[in-house]
Amino acid sequence: RGEAGYAVFGGGLPGDMDTLNRFGFGNAPDLGLFTRDTNGSRHAATASVDHSVVFGVDYSKSRSTIVSGFAFAPPIDIFHPVYGGAIPSLFTYFNTKQPSSLLGLYLQDHMKIGARWVVTLAGRHDSTDITTEDQIGKTNNKQSPSKFTHREGLTYLSEIGLAPYVSYSTSFLPVTGVDLSGQPVQPTEG
Repeated sequence: RGEAGYAVFGGGLPGDMDTLNRFGFGNAPDLGLFTRDTNGSRHAATASVDHSVVFGVDYSKSRSTIVSGFAFAPPIDIFHPVYGGAIPSLFTYFNTKQPSSLLGLYLQDHMKIGARWVVTLAGRHDSTDITTEDQIGKTNNKQSPSKFTHREGLTYLSEIGLAPYVSYSTSFLPVTGVDLSGQPVQPTEG
């Protein structure tokens, strides 16, 4: 038997091998997200180089509240099940709010040099604010990770139609959520 956000799961068969132990689990997420990416572009030529420049601002604001609970549910006979039994109220073991915001500024210059070479240079700076509020433990943890990332690429446009390409890039991604000990998850970098 399940209710909105509430489910009952099997928890193993004891020695009699016909009565299934069960437990109830509930998870109530409340999530919201606003995001905006505004950019512009410009073309320009300098000597033998054609530039295509893109610049922009990326902004997002999110909030999440996750409440999770657990309860032992009545066992059920797997050979003669009787459904519809009452499930006890859940014990809340996790209740975390996590508002966050991200501001990213970026710039890219895609340059065609002569007839055969293309160079791409890009950079981005991300600044974040993430607050983790543990409603059970009454703790508040604030993080403000920020990082500059970049990308470089070089393409050769051969006469026979092949375009060998080499590039190098770095990445940064702030991650919301908490680990098993309730600590905020660290951003991923690559």
